[in-house]
Amino acid sequence: KIQTLHVMVSPFQRRHGLASVVVDTASGGAQPTLIDVGTAEAESLLAQMAARVRIARAKRRAIRFSVRDPILPLPEPA
Repeated sequence: KIQTLHVMVSPFQRRHGLASVVVDTASGGAQPTLIDVGTAEAESLLAQMAARVRIARAKRRAIRFSVRDPILPLPEPA
């Protein structure tokens, strides 16, 4: 599961119009990283991945809350 997404730019990359897209996951360990992509492309990829994460979370949330406990009838008043 993706925890955070961010674009990193080193001084060398900035001079050449490049950036890296970093993905932090819940599992920890190695971070998937796209290195030396164009700055505009990195921002576009970040926006696309963020949108996909939002959609996936909304789907999981909808599935989780769509399953409801059956409603039991109320007892008749005495």
